[in-house]
Amino acid sequence: MLSEQEQRHVYYDRDLNIEAYNLSGIVQKFPNHFHEYYVIGFIEGGRRHLWCKNVEYDLSAGDLILFNPHDNHYCAPINGELLDYRAVNINPDIMESAVQEITGKPFTPHFTQNVVYQSEITRSIDSLYSAILQCSPMLEKEEHFYYLLEQILQEYVSPFETADISQPNHQIRTLCTYMEEHFEEISPWMICSP
Repeated sequence: MLSEQEQRHVYYDRDLNIEAYNLSGIVQKFPNHFHEYYVIGFIEGGRRHLWCKNVEYDLSAGDLILFNPHDNHYCAPINGELLDYRAVNINPDIMESAVQEITGKPFTPHFTQNVVYQSEITRSIDSLYSAILQCSPMLEKEEHFYYLLEQILQEYVSPFETADISQPNHQIRTLCTYMEEHFEEISPWMICSP
């Protein structure tokens, strides 16, 4: 019955080459995972307990979420509350191009915080999302997109090369290397079995 309340809307904008999406009425937990792209989002409603890179957060409406590519994270509802969430996904090459357009310098950004409580930046995400949904003119969408990124760049970004990124231990690196090199040899039942 609760699953009937869930709605997931995803929109790909061909002008900006980014994805905008909205999740509403979500009750499920999200298992530990990561994305190959940047995620800039915010909680519209409900509360969630988030684990990201071994740090725990309690999130509520108005909280900003910033995920770098490969930031592992998972979350669960607090007291069974329904999640309403809005975000944009930005591929690294699009992000790098936009950052160079804004700063005049080519660098790969790294978000220095994953969560910002009660951030005004959520309004900029909402404006960009609305412009994409309304099929606004390209210049208007670009204005919203660059304004959002400029706000984040000023407050929550360092160049990737200088970011203090913790590396996994030797055993984990060895295991990851092995899996990447032998991925095609792994049987599907090995991946799906509990």
